[in-house]
Amino acid sequence: KWAVEQGHTVFVISWVNPDEAHAAMDLTSYVTPGPVAALDAIEQAVGETSVDLGGYCLGGTITAIAAAYLAGKGQGERVASATLIATLTDFADLGEWTVFLSPKQIAAFDAYLAEKGYVESHELARLFSTVRANDLIWAPAVTHYLMGDQAPASDMLWWFDDGARMPAAMLSEYMGKIVRDNALPAGRGLVIDGVDIDLKAVKAPVFFVSLKEDHVSGWEATYKGMDLFGGETHFLLGGSGHNAGVINPPAAGKHGFWTNEAKAPTAEAWLQGAAKTDGSWWPTWQAWLAKDQDQVKARKPGAGKLKALEAAPGSYVRVRR
Repeated sequence: KWAVEQGHTVFVISWVNPDEAHAAMDLTSYVTPGPVAALDAIEQAVGETSVDLGGYCLGGTITAIAAAYLAGKGQGERVASATLIATLTDFADLGEWTVFLSPKQIAAFDAYLAEKGYVESHELARLFSTVRANDLIWAPAVTHYLMGDQAPASDMLWWFDDGARMPAAMLSEYMGKIVRDNALPAGRGLVIDGVDIDLKAVKAPVFFVSLKEDHVSGWEATYKGMDLFGGETHFLLGGSGHNAGVINPPAAGKHGFWTNEAKAPTAEAWLQGAAKTDGSWWPTWQAWLAKDQDQVKARKPGAGKLKALEAAPGSYVRVRR
């Protein structure tokens, strides 16, 4: 909504919540019928052949892979820029997550996926809670169970509780090639639909947004992605964590953020030279995104060759699995 108010035409991908019927969907299934197909749809809808891509967390990793895939096919110009929010592209240092990545842990996980065909959303949530147990397990247990206090109403907590499953083939490939083998840096063997994935082939500018208290995608690790792409890269560090630091509208005036256009050899060195600004990082990102772009009149959904199916958010939200 905020981006539309700034004059951007925004398209959002809604992913199906997978079940056993989607067990064979792998990384290629998430890239080519995902962002790549979306670019085809956008061209039909508004006639644009070059688009600013944006992705969050694992969606950001998929965005980076999709940009490299298009570059490998000689279609790199279809990506005008890429914004990677809380996104890991170098998985060499995963901090507390490494406890779940031993050969025995991965073998047990693969066996579970092979039997079920997907991983349940509540099991993924339990995994994230384990990494941040003090905040997400013990503090709520003391506050709500022992003290009897009710959790305050929060739209963000409601959204955060609306999890999604992940199919077996995709998650197994992601955990194996991307996480364990760290295939993305220097093009180490990831192939999508016959195309070798090399992030250096991506010449479009890349804007990293990371969060200082992120327990999922540690900002020191996301910073390493600055050296992996073939074009200009920018890094912004927002305050707060993986969710609250992203959903931070300017009107709230919260958290603040750090910027430093000078490249530094380490994340710590970058932060030492960074300047802090109060409030939301959104306007700074928007100014970067809008630079050297012509403004267009507001577009009406369904006015082009791609017709609107139904009103948002769509009937898929009523599907129960």
